[in-house]
Amino acid sequence: MKLYHASKVLYVPGQRVLASTKKVADARRAAVESVLRLQKPRGSIDRSEAIFAFDSKVMAIRFGCSEYGEGRFYPYRVSMPNSERHPMMLVDCYAKRMGSSDNAVLQQVVEEYWNPTEEWDVWEYLGPEIIVEHQLETLGCNAAGMALIKVMKDHDRIRRLWFPSRP
Repeated sequence: MKLYHASKVLYVPGQRVLASTKKVADARRAAVESVLRLQKPRGSIDRSEAIFAFDSKVMAIRFGCSEYGEGRFYPYRVSMPNSERHPMMLVDCYAKRMGSSDNAVLQQVVEEYWNPTEEWDVWEYLGPEIIVEHQLETLGCNAAGMALIKVMKDHDRIRRLWFPSRP
């Protein structure tokens, strides 16, 4: 499967990049990661100890733009042995709704993240390592606008599934 990764580090083709434990600076995001870690199925990869990839070049570029800023990252085509795919937008959904009275719904969101039953448009792939195949042309952050369509579809799906009365 073709996977894509964005990094602020310049890699060479054939380079094996191991995941490293990440510290999350944002308290809300750290709390979400903690919940996901506590509820992950046995044998699943912990997000805080994973390296991430996407099945879409524009999603990797969108990620690079949001994490590092235009012109401050390198997009790559990669392979990822032993990967798992999960619906990325559910992490954001949980973060936005955390602390609300929607505990039962939030539990369903976590369950769907670890054991997806829906056909999501934005998948994040987690793994212990990637192998860089080659560096891609940097299309610029404007090109990542195509990824927004997928993101919005997943937001609509989340709203339909769990929050139908909310805008």
